[in-house]
Amino acid sequence: MAGDHTRVNQTILLIPGIALVGVFATACALHGINDWRRLRNAQAARTIVAAQLVAPQAGPLLLQREGSALHEWTREMQSRPGVRLVAVHDKAGQIRSIETKSPALAKKAVWSEGVMAGLYSPATWQIEGEDEQIVCGAMVPVFVSSEPAPVGQLTIAFDLKGSESPIASGLLKFYVPLLAVTVLTWWWTNSLLSKRILTPFALLCRRALRPDASLPLDREDQLGDMARAFHKLHEQIDRWRDEAQCLEVKLEKKLESQSRTHLKELREVSRQAELDPLTGLNNRRILDNHLDELVHEHNMQHADMSLIMIDIDNFKNFNDTLGHPAGDELLEFTGKLLRKSVRDRDMVVRLGGDEFAIVLPESTTKEAEAIARRLTALFGQFIKTLPPVRHPPSLSAGVASLYMTNARTGAELIRAADEALYRAKNAGKACVVVARESDAKVGKP
Repeated sequence: MAGDHTRVNQTILLIPGIALVGVFATACALHGINDWRRLRNAQAARTIVAAQLVAPQAGPLLLQREGSALHEWTREMQSRPGVRLVAVHDKAGQIRSIETKSPALAKKAVWSEGVMAGLYSPATWQIEGEDEQIVCGAMVPVFVSSEPAPVGQLTIAFDLKGSESPIASGLLKFYVPLLAVTVLTWWWTNSLLSKRILTPFALLCRRALRPDASLPLDREDQLGDMARAFHKLHEQIDRWRDEAQCLEVKLEKKLESQSRTHLKELREVSRQAELDPLTGLNNRRILDNHLDELVHEHNMQHADMSLIMIDIDNFKNFNDTLGHPAGDELLEFTGKLLRKSVRDRDMVVRLGGDEFAIVLPESTTKEAEAIARRLTALFGQFIKTLPPVRHPPSLSAGVASLYMTNARTGAELIRAADEALYRAKNAGKACVVVARESDAKVGKP
């Protein structure tokens, strides 16, 4: 319990303490800035008055042609205690005489050389010398009784050594009493908050954060009101937690059901995108997506794989003679014939128009050639049942295998089977031609 009260008191000290320290620091800063500005203005006024007092001495010397007297007067003025710089400009702005031991001050005097002309007002400046001593300078016009306008300008700078710091001068008058008031206010605020508000509130909060702790519900003061409010809040939070858990379970079940439905629909859409709508066979997309992978797997396993490219001869003549419905029926029959003549794991594809392809994994050239010849024979028997046409349709096929063509990619295997199909159609159609090794590397002649 003692440790809890200590932590409460530390918290109390932190909150009002930061505020009071901020007020104290702001007041000190504002007071110091005000004193600094007042001191600087007073220093500038004193410097201008001192410069104006000695400026008449430089007037007659400035008008003399010989500059020795002016140089002597400049050295004598600079040698006086507290004087750091003496410089005399003529009315054209050119320096006639300058005495200083500080390069920084000499630069300050030379800065305006050549640009001063006509009547100008007194001005002051302050810089820090090489010995880190603040120097206050003044620039005043030089007059002589015989000339209505200034005959030049005197620049003179004095040490500010011995000037009292505004913060040090106001320390006893303002800052110490303010600090005492701040400490007393802090201590009084700490005692009041700790005794009347924060200690009982911290005790109530510790009990409220433990569900098994008993709250002082029977008290009739503000602490009892807060305890009863915390108790009702705990009950409401328990109800909200139960409702949230039930809602979470329902939401998870609904999301799971919707996810399964959407996944099934997505698979169906993906499957339909790879099917030919007329024949129900795979379209060219599935061949493009999977043939390279199959070729690579068979080459890695040193297994053979075959590809049959099939084309319906004289299909355009048949379609134009008997009409498009008859042509569609012939394509549907060809698709069913190819699908029923191969294994389930074989891939039958309609490439487009009257062109088809059959991918036969783990099949040799002889096995693929036998399938192709059986298909051409069965297709020829079916054509005999149709109405006669002048040039009846037939099947031409080109067969290519990995072993026979040494193909390394799907594109090379397709090129070899296409080349064999091209030779089959040139050989009189209705025949099967097996690809050579060179067919995988070159296209049609």
